[in-house]
This record gives sequence, structure tokens and C-alpha cells, in this order.
Amino acid sequence: MDFVMTRKCQLFNEEKELRQKGDTHGADLCSHILYELESITQDYEERASQNESNSTDPLLGLDNVISWVVVENGLPDELETVWISNGQGWTTLGCLVYAEGGWHWAETNGVIYQEKGKIVSECEPDDLNVKFWHRLPEPPCV
Repeated sequence: MDFVMTRKCQLFNEEKELRQKGDTHGADLCSHILYELESITQDYEERASQNESNSTDPLLGLDNVISWVVVENGLPDELETVWISNGQGWTTLGCLVYAEGGWHWAETNGVIYQEKGKIVSECEPDDLNVKFWHRLPEPPCV
């Protein structure tokens, strides 16, 4: 759960900076995400302690889903390649683009490469029903 503590610290610092800049909406969003993250963490810890005494109640892979972001709770940076999903069996790489006066999700066209220390993909805008997104890992270094 070290990644959760790291993310909490990042959100706390971001909230503080946004409040100093006068961006109360952004700061309130960070505060809300911190609250939700704390709630998820507490639920995880409770289930983990129950699991120690009851091996028939698995954690259902919570570590694997805890870092997916619901689109209502935040969006990736424009053109940042991320995993996108509708939460119902469809998952692919994609990004968020601003086109035709609004924000749209774009799906990978299959061209994936590394650029400036990041994994990126060429994407094409589409009418996608994206409900969740997840940042990609850093590419391996040689």
C-alpha cells in the first residue's frame, strides 16, 4: 500500500498549491479524491484483517483495481496515453483529446512506442463509453 501513501502525499501537496493559487474547485476536487482514497484504504485494511482469520473471503484483487480512476473523479492530461475501460469487459489504450470544441476519448490505432521516457500511442478520436482510466507504468530502463 506504499503507492497509496505516495498518492495521498501528492494529492495533499497539490491541494495545498491549488488553494494558494485560489483554485478552490481544483483544491476541492483533490480534497474529495483524498477522502475517497482514505475510505477505500480503510475498507481494504478491514477486509485484509478479516481475510487473515477467514481464508475463504479473498480480497478479490483490490490491489489491482485500486488505482483505476473513475472519470468523474479526475481525468488524465491531454494526449497522455492511459489504459481506458468501460468496466464491462472492454479495455484498451487511449487518451483524452480536445477536438471540435469539446473533450473526447481516443482509442489506440495500434502504434505504440516510447518517447521522452514515456509509453505513448497514436490514437484516433471515437465515441467511446469510457468509465475508468489508469496511468501506464514507466518503461524499463537499460
